[in-house]
Amino acid sequence: RAFRMIRIIRLLRVAKLQNIMQLAEDAIGYERTQAFQLVMAVVKALMVILFSVHVLGCFWFYVGRMSIENGLENWLVNYKFDSRTGPEQYLASCHWILGQFTPAPSNIHARNTTERGYNLFVIFFALLVVGSCISRVSATIQQVIKLNSEVSDRKRSVAMYLKMNKISMHLCTRVMRFVEHSLGRHKVAPLDMSLLSSNLINELHMDRRGPILRK
Repeated sequence: RAFRMIRIIRLLRVAKLQNIMQLAEDAIGYERTQAFQLVMAVVKALMVILFSVHVLGCFWFYVGRMSIENGLENWLVNYKFDSRTGPEQYLASCHWILGQFTPAPSNIHARNTTERGYNLFVIFFALLVVGSCISRVSATIQQVIKLNSEVSDRKRSVAMYLKMNKISMHLCTRVMRFVEHSLGRHKVAPLDMSLLSSNLINELHMDRRGPILRK
């Protein structure tokens, strides 16, 4: 039993994946578009959910095995999964966990007090994890919408100016194309200088103007 617990605890080392994904998201986010950052946020949320399903599913199987050793009624024997292959048992465990995360429950149910207590734990855990992932994705979407709305407002102001001054259609088309090109190149990226030290601010200025000075 102790050996099995050690093997399960070793799985928790995979939690370092969260930090690795955060570093990758930050590094890629500096070079990619807003849409790509939104995709990364969704992928990150899905990875967190899948990892949670994996770990909780393994513990659900462990609770069933411990119930067998203690001579208690359990889900493995009751639903005849004790004689199934490893992949079938793993898929059944993950299916049950996903049933607690979504409104599509599995036909497997807790059969003793320990399993029922673990079931309650999974339900509360699902509320936290799924709610957190949804809030992160929603925050990213709102940020993208806000930035896009600022760009749309600037384009709209130019279009209104052209219309009010009765500029020719040919020139309006050229102006709007150039505006779209300029907005695409010069994206809004405000920086709060109060968050940085004076040395870092100077290094930022030198890094930005270095290529120009070298020319």
